[in-house]
Amino acid sequence: MNLHRLPPAEKQQLRLGYMRLTDSAPLVLAKELGLFEQLGLDVVLVREVSWAKVLSHGPLP
Repeated sequence: MNLHRLPPAEKQQLRLGYMRLTDSAPLVLAKELGLFEQLGLDVVLVREVSWAKVLSHGPLP
C-alpha cells in the first residue's frame, strides 16, 4: 500500500470500542504494530463488556 497516495483522513483521533473476542484481534494488532500511527491516526482502543455498551457511546464530537 502506497501511503503517500492516500488522501488525508477526515479525523485523526479515533476512539474504537471493541469486545474481547477473536474478531477484535486485527484492531489490537494494528495498534500494537503501529499501523494506525503510520497512517497518521491517533487511535485509542476501549474494551467493553457488551455490544450495547459499545453502541451506547455513539459518535464522539
